[in-house]
Amino acid sequence: MADIIRDGKDYDEFEFLSTYLHDIRAGLTVIGGYSSLLLEGDVGALSEEQKECVVAVKKSYEDMINLTNNATSIVRIQYNQWKINRQDLNLKNLIVQVVKKMEPQITEKNLKIDFKSDDENPVIRGDNEALSQAIYFLLLNSIDFSPLGSSLQINIIKKEISWQVFIQDNGAGIPLEEIPKLFQPFYKSLIPELANRQDQCLGLLIAKKLIELHNGRVWLESQMGRGSKINFELAAKKEIGKLKILIVEDNLVIAKMWANKLKKEFLVDIASTGKEGIDKANADKPDLILLDVLMPGMDGFEVCRQLKAQSEFRDLPVIFLSNLVQDNLLDKVKGLGAVDFIAKSNISPSSLEEKIKQVLEKKLGEISPD
Repeated sequence: MADIIRDGKDYDEFEFLSTYLHDIRAGLTVIGGYSSLLLEGDVGALSEEQKECVVAVKKSYEDMINLTNNATSIVRIQYNQWKINRQDLNLKNLIVQVVKKMEPQITEKNLKIDFKSDDENPVIRGDNEALSQAIYFLLLNSIDFSPLGSSLQINIIKKEISWQVFIQDNGAGIPLEEIPKLFQPFYKSLIPELANRQDQCLGLLIAKKLIELHNGRVWLESQMGRGSKINFELAAKKEIGKLKILIVEDNLVIAKMWANKLKKEFLVDIASTGKEGIDKANADKPDLILLDVLMPGMDGFEVCRQLKAQSEFRDLPVIFLSNLVQDNLLDKVKGLGAVDFIAKSNISPSSLEEKIKQVLEKKLGEISPD
């Protein structure tokens, strides 16, 4: 961090905070390392009183490392630096892996895990690292609230377009007024199970943010004396290859180039004029439209305007593709309801395919609250 300040050059907040947290962890590494050397007798024997002091230092080191790691996660999320790398994930297997990782905490409290799933293969599209961390923090919360020797119930429930997971503990419950505060960073809870866990609410906030990055949602239900149930919901995987793409492009060489790439994953149709594009959209109900701007008879702007005037196409993703040079083109097409404007010369067929998948995954992954 000193190098950033000494250079006297501009730097963004993310770079500053990341470097600051990195330097803190570097100092903590020394504290943790020398504490271990002392406790393991590598630099001489310690008296029982000395060991007790070093154990306290080591415990503080572990708490501070957790806090700085969690703060790093929050910084990555808040500054859009946590890139979600989606892949097919079996949600049941993902939870099982996290439970195995947490066996020390589960064993320490002698907890029994009752795990049920409506399906052996609840597939979602998500980032393995992000969702593993989110599930870890949600499960940690339930473990902390669980009495010694009690049970935790984990259920995966099949919904119409999503998978809902709940983790039910048998703890004392949480007062209603406390529930929203548990997702605030560094909230000092009055609840005994959380009062000495400064990192816990930060962990819940991280879990909530990471699931929201997947267009999912998290919520907590609790009654005093009846325990707490923390829920999260993620969209079930949809087969993108079954979706329809309409290419509205008067240059058939370019249109066929894109179609040849996309037809392996999608059902692709081509319209060579704006009017034909509107007619085919009304007849076939595509899931996404690639739209040229300059076409004979009716340009792409008018095509988009007419389609978006119909309620059934209001949420239809439209990507403009053109080499037209104008000021504020992206703002103009977004004002018409399109999702993006891309210069044809700046995108390859493979990159276009990836862009389409990202747009469709975002649209199909959105979950509407009940």
